[in-house]
Amino acid sequence: MRKTFGFSFLVTFLTYSTASAFVIGEWKNYTNTNDVRGFAYSGGYLWVATTGGLVRFDPVTESRRVYTNAEGLGGNFLLSVAADGLGNVWAGADNGTLTKFELSSSRFTVYPMMAPDGRALKLVAILPDSDRLWIGTDIGVALFLIEKNGGEMKEIYRRLGTINIETPVRALALFRDSIWAATPQGVAGSFKDHPNLLDPSAWRSFRRSTNVGLNHEDSYSLLNFQDTLLVGTVRGIYAFVSDSSRFRRFRPEVDSVSLITSMTSMADSLYAPLQFGLTKITLAGAILLGSDTVEGSRVFPALLVTSQNQLFAGTEGKGFARWRSGFWSIYQPAGPPGNYFDDLAVDAEGNIWCANDRYGASMFDGLNWTLLDPAAFPQITGQAWAIDIDQADNKWYSFWGAGASAVWGSNFPPDSVSRYDSTNSPFRRITSSDPSLIVTDAAVDDYGNVWFPNVHLPLGPADPALVVRQPNGSFVVFDQSDGFVSSDIVALYPFENHIWIAFKTAGTAAGVADFEFGGTVADKSDDRLSYYNETDNFLLSNRVTAIAVDRDSVLWAGTGLGLSRFNADFSIFETVPLPPPVGQVNSIVVDPRNNKWVGMTNGLVLITHQGEIFGPFTPENSGLVAPLINDMDFDPKTGYLWIGTTGGLSRLSTQVLGETVPPSGVEALPNPFILKTGGERVYFRRLPLDAQVRIYTTAGEEVRRLEETDFWDGKNAQGKYVASGVYLFLVHVPGQESFTGKLALIKQF
Repeated sequence: MRKTFGFSFLVTFLTYSTASAFVIGEWKNYTNTNDVRGFAYSGGYLWVATTGGLVRFDPVTESRRVYTNAEGLGGNFLLSVAADGLGNVWAGADNGTLTKFELSSSRFTVYPMMAPDGRALKLVAILPDSDRLWIGTDIGVALFLIEKNGGEMKEIYRRLGTINIETPVRALALFRDSIWAATPQGVAGSFKDHPNLLDPSAWRSFRRSTNVGLNHEDSYSLLNFQDTLLVGTVRGIYAFVSDSSRFRRFRPEVDSVSLITSMTSMADSLYAPLQFGLTKITLAGAILLGSDTVEGSRVFPALLVTSQNQLFAGTEGKGFARWRSGFWSIYQPAGPPGNYFDDLAVDAEGNIWCANDRYGASMFDGLNWTLLDPAAFPQITGQAWAIDIDQADNKWYSFWGAGASAVWGSNFPPDSVSRYDSTNSPFRRITSSDPSLIVTDAAVDDYGNVWFPNVHLPLGPADPALVVRQPNGSFVVFDQSDGFVSSDIVALYPFENHIWIAFKTAGTAAGVADFEFGGTVADKSDDRLSYYNETDNFLLSNRVTAIAVDRDSVLWAGTGLGLSRFNADFSIFETVPLPPPVGQVNSIVVDPRNNKWVGMTNGLVLITHQGEIFGPFTPENSGLVAPLINDMDFDPKTGYLWIGTTGGLSRLSTQVLGETVPPSGVEALPNPFILKTGGERVYFRRLPLDAQVRIYTTAGEEVRRLEETDFWDGKNAQGKYVASGVYLFLVHVPGQESFTGKLALIKQF
């Protein structure tokens, strides 16, 4: 059968603009916030720093709200949080952003925090001190001035006494008139108003080797407790004796072996995670606070006693808890089971089915998350790697190390779940010595067959490269006898009677393969397998990581070096010039307007159906939750692009719908449309597929006609930029009533 792929030369077809040139839609992020890194209390709320954003918790109503970069937060993987007493909450992230949240206006301000060599700092601890912030980073202590020039970093102290230069700082404390820092190499302190804290000799450092009583210098936490400086180390708590400038063990009769990750106090009571759990230490002794009820946690990265004398404890991955009336109340904000998304698929009802790697499989209905718990469904276990949905709304999961599973029916809980492995199907383990059964994808074709790659290293004569389950329940295997020389397959893409195959590593079968199976899996007489690679077909790289076929039947291949597009007439690939920096392409999704959404390791790129390229969209210039995109899917009923990343799930409301919609809902974004450099675009949101947009002046003069595009670049029909002013846009759809809107344009050049 002759392929019918279209082609036009990319050098004339594709142009690109920066991501900041226009608004592509509204962002919403969904993250797991159970990994707690810090607490602060301000404005009647508990503020929780998590690896999935900032959580605001109301201790009275127990309501919660999550803030991510989609709402204005500088970074989602938070390491610290503090309240300054001036009406601001500060959050520090691992991407070098310090975010100020003004309680009075609910406004975010983001400050980039960079090392002298340009590296983004990891902001591990924040300590407010009047009009300044002391910030513990991965290379030392930074001083931030809150009110100077609206907020700025003054300097960073990378050498604290004799502690090695750029040693990470884990905790900070104010003790009398000094600032103290805890590091893996001991603690250091200095007069906080010293005129030259950049001078290492301005700091007094205390290490195990200096024979000052600090027998375990690997320090994690600091606390000023009853005018005594306490240091939490890898093995117990030490107290600083000011008169002798030495340390002594603090209450060794209570505990001497525990990792003290955090400490807090209330009146004459100290709270710390000791050997058997979270413990209250008083003059009378020690009381264990039943830590087994906090999901069995022994390590608490965050502890806080609020001004209402309520004790909160943060855990690693299990949420946070409040101690009251002798019991723990546990809070785990609603969200996905983890922030890692390998794959996702949208079902007929708009539910999002997710493969969350080591966190398992989950489903999101737009409001609630449901985990496919192996305790309830033992057929679902292992690293959930891929998901696809068949015509009967059954869900097919593949697992790294554990075969495949079918979640039957459209109901939840499911009607039933089936497991397929080497005991009841043709799947085989990776090698004779490795018990892992690796299935890297699940793909449903137009006939209801489900295709699974079964990885073997190397592929032996009896090993299946592809295992196919037919709708009648029988299996068909494709192996070396069918022309397969490798099973190191990362992705499959069914299209009509073809299965396009992406190979992960170099070799004889490197690159892309086109497997024509004639629509009949069991009948192999009409099958044909063709390979395409970088040497013979100009593929950008033999390491192919994503494939898709668009609405013009054109094949797109994502590789470790970028994106290629197939010219079927000449059996060659053309390189698509993505905007720099170009990352590995992990996912390609085609929407109803034939726009291509390209998910990379460093953000999202949009290729419109007219060939314009925008991006990359990153967490820094958009609401994308994390830069590394693993997979995406598009819901044509809602216009939502769902984006699975290594830091959570993003939803982009594109308003590109798969059915004809009335033109009355069309919006022009942004409005006003500001032309700063000439690279900007205005986006007509919710534009029907067959619509034409006409731009007019307020006097009724036609400026431009736009067909088959959602964007306007501010130019007239002659290709010149129009003047500033108010313009009318008329949306015309054949057979429907036209719609007119207004757009303000401001040209700044």
